[in-house]
Amino acid sequence: MCSRAKVRKNDGEVCKARVALVGVDMTDQKSAEQVLDDTTSRLDEIDAIIESSPVTVIIWSDEPGWPVRFISKNVSRFGYTQDDLMSGRLKYSDMIHPDDVDRLNAEIRALTGKKIREWHHEYRLVTRTGEIRWVDERTIATRDPQGIVVRLHGVIFDITDRKAAEVQLSQSEEKYRMLFDSANDGIFILGLDGRFIDLNMAAIASTGYSRYDLMAKTLKEIERADIRGRFEELRDTLEAIGEVSFESVLIRNDGTELPIEINARLIEYSGEPAVLAIARDMTERKMAEDALRTVMMSLEELESIVNASPAVVFRWTFDGERRVQFVTNNVQQFGYSPSDLISSRPSYSSIIMPEDRERILGELTEHHDNSAKEFTLEYRILTKDGRVCWVDDRTTVRRGDKGGSDHHQGIVVDITARKQAEEALRLANEKLSLMGSITRHDVMNQIGIIMGALTLMEDDKSDSDRANHLRLARAASSTVIQQLEFAGTYQKAGTKAPEWVHLRLDLAGALNSIDLGDVIVKHDLGNIEIWADPMFEKVMFNLIDNSLRHGGNLKRIGIRALIKGKRLLIIYEDDGRGVPPESKELIFDNGYGRNTGLGMFLCREVLSMTGITIREVGEYGKGARFEIVVPPGKFRDLGGARQ
Repeated sequence: MCSRAKVRKNDGEVCKARVALVGVDMTDQKSAEQVLDDTTSRLDEIDAIIESSPVTVIIWSDEPGWPVRFISKNVSRFGYTQDDLMSGRLKYSDMIHPDDVDRLNAEIRALTGKKIREWHHEYRLVTRTGEIRWVDERTIATRDPQGIVVRLHGVIFDITDRKAAEVQLSQSEEKYRMLFDSANDGIFILGLDGRFIDLNMAAIASTGYSRYDLMAKTLKEIERADIRGRFEELRDTLEAIGEVSFESVLIRNDGTELPIEINARLIEYSGEPAVLAIARDMTERKMAEDALRTVMMSLEELESIVNASPAVVFRWTFDGERRVQFVTNNVQQFGYSPSDLISSRPSYSSIIMPEDRERILGELTEHHDNSAKEFTLEYRILTKDGRVCWVDDRTTVRRGDKGGSDHHQGIVVDITARKQAEEALRLANEKLSLMGSITRHDVMNQIGIIMGALTLMEDDKSDSDRANHLRLARAASSTVIQQLEFAGTYQKAGTKAPEWVHLRLDLAGALNSIDLGDVIVKHDLGNIEIWADPMFEKVMFNLIDNSLRHGGNLKRIGIRALIKGKRLLIIYEDDGRGVPPESKELIFDNGYGRNTGLGMFLCREVLSMTGITIREVGEYGKGARFEIVVPPGKFRDLGGARQ
């Protein structure tokens, strides 16, 4: 009976053989088959382990070229097959890099001659594709009784990645040393006790000591006496957070001082904790700081002068939009901080009153396009708290070499007081004209009535006629008094600067100075202030007085405030007879009405001082309704207004 099986030769080589089993005892035959199967299975397991391992197993003869007697299949990782080498087509030396063969052969001759049993080599293999791989070969020599090597057993490790890492490490160390010594700043490697472990060329040059002298010292020993020991003081902090910075002064070898800034970091050096300290020479910086300190003192003095003045200094560029680059702190007089305008939150254009914005943009563009060197603008801006200010903007244009605008600089001055004075003068002239008209026309008419009545009284023959003419003269005199009182009241309008007027408080003031009788006044004015002439209380008074005089069977007056978009609407209503359609505009004219005819005229005049309008929109027969419209920026809600 024949069977195929794997068997191992005396020299350890595994081969396939046809085995003839002849016997009579079947029990012995079965036992032998079992042993053979177990052995074969064990060999297969060993093959599998070797194939999956990172090593290649090799058995070769110590003969020229090192012929291979066995090599594991995973030699394929180098591009070769087991059969390439075991068939003799290739010898092991054929795989070794030509530059390493002679060295390797000499090393093996020396090792075998010394009767050494185990050794290892590092050399290069050339793969079938021509790639070079570094290997670490670990070898055991088998010798005969006379000590002659009969075969070599070994394992081969691919160490190409490790060799590459070693090369990179070596290059990194060379680069580190080059950077270390070529750095402009002094670099010290210190022990935790402050002694010098290593230092670069800049550290040696800056201190004037030799490397030998410094390596024998500690940092503390070369620090100036009055600040000596800064490193020791900060060592706990350094060990806790890993880094620390401090200033010190070293004493050079020639006795001069070297001010330095040290940035220290905890590192590991040669396996021990150490400190990497970078010392920057601060000599020039200290000189610059002294010079800067002098300049800053001058600048601070100049800034204090500028900030104490009403002139706000600006630097800005123009690209269709005014972009603020710098502005002095006294811009806060308008409620804005320098950072508000520099960051364009808000933009400078947005704080210009809408009525002036288009005009100013057009003038800026014209000056920019016409290469103007300087120009002056007057316009209104809206402060952060909602006030309207007039400003005088005087600008100088700085141009580059090619004539293009580089930037603009100049001052902005609050001229609100001047504008108010101009407006007050204009209003005063108008008032003088009006007062002259009242004096010449209205008052003279009433005096004419008085004089006529007195003349008739001289001719009156009866007491009743005399009494009638006397009543006529008295009524005319009363009218003159009212007209003159109004003239005095009207004269006050516009003579004081506008201010923030609280609606609810002014209404309360008006109600306290008028007799309402049985009329009920209800209001919902929230917590709102408007920018108006201080005589706004008179507006409230005249509206209520007008309702009481002309409302007929009046029972109720209602006043409320609503925010509509960007405007404020103040609605005044009563349940009286109302205003006829043909009189809705006439009631605001000078001289209209049965009394002096100046009440509603005064209301419109006072409101117009700050751009506020008033109109009557009620339905005749159902009561009067006045709507007062406050423009954007002329009111502020302190909380609780209806939308």
